[in-house]
Amino acid sequence: MNINKTSLFKHSLWVLIMLAVFSKVMGFSKPQDQPPLMPRQINLSGNILYFSIPENFSVDFPADDMIESVDLTDKKLFGNPDKFTLIRRWWDIKESGFFAKDIGTIMMSIYIKEKPDRLDKNLLEPLGLIGTIIDDFKKQDETKSNSGTALYPDFYEAYSISTFNKNNWINYPVENPENHTHDIFHAITISDNNYVVVHFSFAPTNSVDVRSFIESYGRGFMEEIMNSFDIKYTGGSQVPAIIKQPVNLQKLIEEKLY
Repeated sequence: MNINKTSLFKHSLWVLIMLAVFSKVMGFSKPQDQPPLMPRQINLSGNILYFSIPENFSVDFPADDMIESVDLTDKKLFGNPDKFTLIRRWWDIKESGFFAKDIGTIMMSIYIKEKPDRLDKNLLEPLGLIGTIIDDFKKQDETKSNSGTALYPDFYEAYSISTFNKNNWINYPVENPENHTHDIFHAITISDNNYVVVHFSFAPTNSVDVRSFIESYGRGFMEEIMNSFDIKYTGGSQVPAIIKQPVNLQKLIEEKLY
């Protein structure tokens, strides 16, 4: 039997093209590729916060401009609410392929918190920062009528340390089972009285499990952004020498609290 090689080649090429198109259309297991991260920086009384984020912001959640400079001594920043938001952005996560579906939304918010004057805690110590965060959550429970929707970590063992660019961040989750969302926070001391919080909120569609959304799509997205974070502290600041020290948090908790 004679086979036309040209026809066979064209047929094979057509099959390969169709398979490629089909694989893209049916590629529901992977999210769309994110664009490259773009660098940003914020001046916090001479302490420069560096980070990078994707620019493909959600079309459904318009965002305010980023605050580029803050005077931490300005007491008017911390009124009601008692945090000062520097930037908040949302990203729509979609499946890959021609008929890509929405998987969910990821929000990132960066804000500054101030340690209350009434609180006898040292932000230069890991347990002091954790204790300040726990106190803040307890205050939120007292002031919010819907506080039962969030499971705040009110014990020290719920916290851990994540290190990015040799800086130790306090890491802690907050679950919102009624809202079908999950939040992960990273906090770091910026001065004797202030700390920075980077808050990620993961909100999958109703057809996607929260845990699966985080592990399959959200965690890698979050860690890529967190790995871009760095801080250049003002000259004479004692904070960087402290937050860069290796810390065995569980051992520290056992020694200081029990």
